[in-house]
Amino acid sequence: MEDRTFQRLRAVARSIVIVLILVWLWFGISSAWFEGGWVSWVLHLLLPGGILLITLLISIRWESIGAALLVGEGLFLSIWVLWSASISTTDLGTIIVLLCILGIPLIIAGGLLLTTSRWEGRIGHGGEEHEA
Repeated sequence: MEDRTFQRLRAVARSIVIVLILVWLWFGISSAWFEGGWVSWVLHLLLPGGILLITLLISIRWESIGAALLVGEGLFLSIWVLWSASISTTDLGTIIVLLCILGIPLIIAGGLLLTTSRWEGRIGHGGEEHEA
């Protein structure tokens, strides 16, 4: 793979995370607006959106660590969705939508970043593979 391919994969991964941050911030602002109170604002804005923003910034500075965090967050949220669905009467469609909104995009973004950081270290600038 060439350097441009790595850059494109990174851009796709970071775009996924940015879209999720914007979705969470939009959801948090609308939820906090209707519920009112500063605690609602803090919980709805800082927790999901803030955690994802911090993880994105970590992934920009330390790609492998940020990628692992993204995968971990995606797995945590996926397990949480499945666990929550198992103790309630949530229908299958809702579970699928929640997994597609919460966990799966983070796992994909983290996987892309892990792939680029791993392969970029193994492939030289001339495109030849060498031992890591």
